[in-house]
Amino acid sequence: MSQIRDFLRELMRRRVWRAAAVYAVVGWLVIQIAVTTFPLLFFPEWLARAVVVLVLLGFPVVLVLAWAFELTPEGLQRAGAGWGEGDRVVSEEPLGSERSGLPAWGPQSRRAVLTLFVAGLVVAAAGYFAVARLLGFPEGRAEVGAVAPVPSAHLQLILPPGVTLPLDSDYPLLAFSPDGSRLVFVGERDGRRELYSRLLTDSVSRPIPGTENSYDPFFSPDGKWIAFFSGSLLLKIATSGGSPIPIHRVAGEGVARGAAWVSDTTLVFGGSPNSGLLIDVISEGQVRRNVDWDSLTSASIPAAWPTQVSGRREVIFTRNPDDKVDDTDIALFLIESGEAKTLLNGAISPRYSPTGHLLFARDSTLHAIAYDPSERKTTGPEQEIVRGVAVGGFGVSHYAVGGGNLAYVAGGMIATDFELVWVDRTGKVVGTLHQGPRYKDPRISPDGGRVAVTVLEGPNSDVWVLDTTRNTLQPLTRHPGEDFDPVWSPDGSSLAIASEIGEDRGEAGPALAWIPAPGGATEQLVSTPELGAWEFPTSWTPDGRSILVTTRREGRSADIALFPLDGDGKLVPLLDTPADEVGGRISPDGRWLTYVSDRSGRDEIWIRPFPGSGTSIQVSADGALEPVWSWDSREIFYRSGLEMLVVSVSPGREPVLSPPRQLFTGRFERNLFGGESANFDVSPKGDRFLMVRRKETVQPTVIHIVLNWPSVFLPAGDGGR
Repeated sequence: MSQIRDFLRELMRRRVWRAAAVYAVVGWLVIQIAVTTFPLLFFPEWLARAVVVLVLLGFPVVLVLAWAFELTPEGLQRAGAGWGEGDRVVSEEPLGSERSGLPAWGPQSRRAVLTLFVAGLVVAAAGYFAVARLLGFPEGRAEVGAVAPVPSAHLQLILPPGVTLPLDSDYPLLAFSPDGSRLVFVGERDGRRELYSRLLTDSVSRPIPGTENSYDPFFSPDGKWIAFFSGSLLLKIATSGGSPIPIHRVAGEGVARGAAWVSDTTLVFGGSPNSGLLIDVISEGQVRRNVDWDSLTSASIPAAWPTQVSGRREVIFTRNPDDKVDDTDIALFLIESGEAKTLLNGAISPRYSPTGHLLFARDSTLHAIAYDPSERKTTGPEQEIVRGVAVGGFGVSHYAVGGGNLAYVAGGMIATDFELVWVDRTGKVVGTLHQGPRYKDPRISPDGGRVAVTVLEGPNSDVWVLDTTRNTLQPLTRHPGEDFDPVWSPDGSSLAIASEIGEDRGEAGPALAWIPAPGGATEQLVSTPELGAWEFPTSWTPDGRSILVTTRREGRSADIALFPLDGDGKLVPLLDTPADEVGGRISPDGRWLTYVSDRSGRDEIWIRPFPGSGTSIQVSADGALEPVWSWDSREIFYRSGLEMLVVSVSPGREPVLSPPRQLFTGRFERNLFGGESANFDVSPKGDRFLMVRRKETVQPTVIHIVLNWPSVFLPAGDGGR
């Protein structure tokens, strides 16, 4: 017992307890900092574990050093004889006394303890890395940008505060640069979407100015440009910064189905939900030639989401994209010959990896298979690599590959059930009108008893009518082509729609059609636009004699025209400018026309006299879409991000507009293709809104990054370890 007492007394005399206490506190702080900040700084997971191990290994080392050395006014000195040396204690004076020969706790002591702490970590680190070398642990950060970075790591990219991933956009959210060094993603903050860029060597995801309202980003082959869709434009912006440059116009917002930048002058993209692949030759940022490879697919076998095969003039794409994965396949398209070759059945969202693999999805599971570009065929068995990858609409799996790196969003099949809901002026849901498939552009009849709505089922859309009294939903149109954008006549006796009726309409795009009251005759075309032209009805004149139409022509801006029903079948231009003008609405009193235009550089709501010419006045102030008049012509409702806003219109010779006022904020579906018409309607009394809502909405805040993904997921011999 006396030896134990002597030993404890010697521990106190040599202040080992103090070194242990200080080391424990400082070590705990170091561990907390590592565990908390390393993921935010995008460091590998193993690095935080290494810090914990080093701190733990350093503890006994510090105890030994504290025993062997004493704290003196001059710092650390080798300890003199003590316990265990001749079985006598050198000093039994009270700690800190003058006779003890040890200083009170002062600057020299603190420096000495710090020296012990650092020495302990150094010794522990040397031991750790010696063992790591023997056991093959990772020794440093991955070499970013290599085709097969070493070592491998599975990381988590935490989005900036307040930013989420909008899975309900139904478009690819992620894009890797070809060398895998930069990740670009679509982020949403306060209902507004823009692109963010993240270098893997950086610790911050940075918004890219000028990319508001963007979707579906992808890179140029040399990685110097980022291309993306915004509205009806395909643009590019330099990765080094600058302003976006338009390079192509598509048929409308949300119409295109992906794109691939094959070479400096060649783009391949899915033109629309019911078209084949298109190829564009671009020169100095402008489209020079456009060819529709209609021999590749037809209107009944659409193509989407092309991805380039590195260094080759060919793309791999999804054929017949639909929510039903069993009806799709993945094919190879040779640009020079126009030849298409099926590679895989029952799969979606292909991505070619320069590691020699083809990645694709089946439902929410990501697979990989070896691919030989020279032979243009897959080799070896399929390998399941990640389960639970988020899948949106239109056959989109949210992942990207670049170099040897993989990025993906965890999740599953996004909800495809939708609701038509009543929302009051405060944003409160006060009733559910109907639940079922995907709805679009609901329109309330003049008597308030019926709702015409576009229903998307499978690859096509049709117009249905819902009886609000009996809560019954019945189809009005049923044929292979698209039917959408219904607009009631002022007396409620008929509907104008955009339709692809007719065997020869698939390639020409939708035309203006007319349907009598439900239960009457079938739809009839009233206009026949030329090839590459689209026409969408958006409003009737109050007298019921003309229909307001948004028109699109290949390679041109969208315009607004009037179609007289008793005329010669030709459109009368109302707004025809270099800017896009869409979504026109005539006020119920017939005096004013509201519409969306990007003449200011972004989409805003404008108003002008109707009919005839006059000065246009800007209504909105911070970017806006989807204008809708109240039934008494006293208010204009519109949406900006997640906000519903209203502007009051006072009667008079000139419109007197109030400042925009927010009514509510809520996540309701937008209209992502067509004539950019509103995806909501207002009740005759103006006290509530009919909105479309997805039943389940998930907004992730984490992107998973896998460096050297074959080494992580594939067995040895297939590109793995």
